Amino acid sequence: MPGSTGTVPTEAAFRAAADAFDMAARDADALMTPAQQALTPDVLHGGVLTPQVQRALDDAAHDATAVAAECRASADTCRQRAASAHQYWADIADWEVRSAQFHRQSTMWANQTAARKTDAALPDPGPPPTALPSRPSRPYSWID
Repeated sequence: MPGSTGTVPTEAAFRAAADAFDMAARDADALMTPAQQALTPDVLHGGVLTPQVQRALDDAAHDATAVAAECRASADTCRQRAASAHQYWADIADWEVRSAQFHRQSTMWANQTAARKTDAALPDPGPPPTALPSRPSRPYSWID
């Protein structure tokens, strides 16, 4: 991206991170299925160990679900940041076009004004162009 210093994630880096978080969420969702399917009566049944193993698997499944939810939330945050970065750079591109137009119009007006000073028969160039557009400010410090 323009102005990239490599110190702050870019739009592409945020999108890649969102994909990685999505994949981690899917992996966390799938993590417990094999272990829970393996706990069948023919593998382990009765006794003191069965409820302990079931509790441990339930706790692990709860933790895996929490991890998956955090990964999804992080992916959403990354997608939102990617969209913000994209919009900022689109605004910058628009500003660059409008600034270039302003400079062209200003130069043309200055040339016409100078020419009219030496030749009063030339048409009045009119008022100077309107103010130079303001550069959009970064809405967040993490946009690069």
